[in-house]
Amino acid sequence: MNCTNNATVTQPYNVVNMNLDGCLVIPSNLEGFRQDITKDAVVIPKVVDNTIVSSVTRVYGDIIDTDTDVCPHCGAKLYSNGSYDTVLKHLPLGQTSLSVVVTRKRKRCTCCGKSFVKEIPFKAEKHNITETLKKYIEKLLTMAMTLKAISDITGVDEHIIKAIDNNRLEDEETELDENGNRRLKKPTEYAKYIAVDEFKLNNEYRYATVIIDLETGYILYFGRSKKKVVIEEFMKLVGDDWMNHVEALACDMNADFSEAFQAKYPHIDVVYDRFHIRKNFNDMVIGPVRKDVQRQLIREKKYEEAASLKRCNHILCSSKATRMAIEAEAKERKENGNQPKSMSLFCAPPIEVKGGIEQRYQDIIESNKLFFVMDIIKDQLDVAYRSETVEEMSKHIGQIIALCHGTNNDHFKRFAKLLGNHYEGVINFGKHHITSGKIKGTNNLIKNIRRMGYGYPDEEYFFLKAKDLSRQNKLRSHKKLH
Repeated sequence: MNCTNNATVTQPYNVVNMNLDGCLVIPSNLEGFRQDITKDAVVIPKVVDNTIVSSVTRVYGDIIDTDTDVCPHCGAKLYSNGSYDTVLKHLPLGQTSLSVVVTRKRKRCTCCGKSFVKEIPFKAEKHNITETLKKYIEKLLTMAMTLKAISDITGVDEHIIKAIDNNRLEDEETELDENGNRRLKKPTEYAKYIAVDEFKLNNEYRYATVIIDLETGYILYFGRSKKKVVIEEFMKLVGDDWMNHVEALACDMNADFSEAFQAKYPHIDVVYDRFHIRKNFNDMVIGPVRKDVQRQLIREKKYEEAASLKRCNHILCSSKATRMAIEAEAKERKENGNQPKSMSLFCAPPIEVKGGIEQRYQDIIESNKLFFVMDIIKDQLDVAYRSETVEEMSKHIGQIIALCHGTNNDHFKRFAKLLGNHYEGVINFGKHHITSGKIKGTNNLIKNIRRMGYGYPDEEYFFLKAKDLSRQNKLRSHKKLH
């Protein structure tokens, strides 16, 4: 049979003679199925706008009957009472979907009048597909493929695939309680370090909370808000024994998270990593001070100096390594005719990358005492977060607080107050050396799952999906529960 996408369909289907050359005889993986080689396979094309876009091959057979013709209820003899066909989708052959038509005999008791039909041993529960195809779909689902992509590959409707996925996730992630209701399973392994963060659930400004194991990256729990009640529900789920093995928590400066954990388990150390401290320094000090200095220069009619502070916030916030990298890139592009990287195949306009960023930075910090102090504090923060002990970390953070108060500037004082209020969490980095970077990556994973699926109205299914995908292709590295 020769079919192309441009062929005009003139017949409803094509018949493939099973006795012709070009036919494969391969194992079907259907235990108990016996193909009827006297019946030719039928290829049914799917037509869109008078063009074949796909096809379904149907093969015929029956179930090998090993049962006796005796009624299991009264022991009387059974006699044949007709038959009927059941069509099951099977594993696709390349781009061609495959269906098996299973003929089953109906038998009736001569005494009690009851009818019996043999069950199909390879049929998936609740769906007209084979168990082999169901396992194949479950394998594809663990590879972060969308429902539509799997539907295109297997020829199975998206709603059936979602139902299979939902049942799979419920079996793996939930269990029945004493009342027969579904509940989440407890983690099977202890976690030494955990992290918690909130993320935007949708555009209606609804937020959810995610808790992960920092060592493995596995998602442990989801909550539909960013309040203390989420943490309380998580602690109730895992229990005291599991929580007693947790040593530290990485989170942002949301007081609800840290207070909820430490209220019940005070042994857990809260750790605020470098990212959050540096971001607060940028937002609370660098940006506002730059604007204040610029406004002061304008009031003093020093317009040229004020103009030099325009569009320099990114320079003031950057580290020396970043500035050196920009200088190196500018030099490289200048030598290559100012052409952008990785654009040799396309006609792209030249992108000018200006050098001199390091010199401009030095000029700015020399122009004002506050900018000079900013530079010192940035260096001190870098040194502090390379500390090996709590004592060393405490020493550097204390010096930063003293520098902030020494400026007598309100913005610096606010930052010093922030460090003072979260002092224990900041210096705990010297003991545990953990960050919230992995949970930020988990938030990106959650966003990507939502984008690939074009949104998930069913939030429970979405949470189970994200929880499952966080476990794929990762190795567990800490002790199992005994």
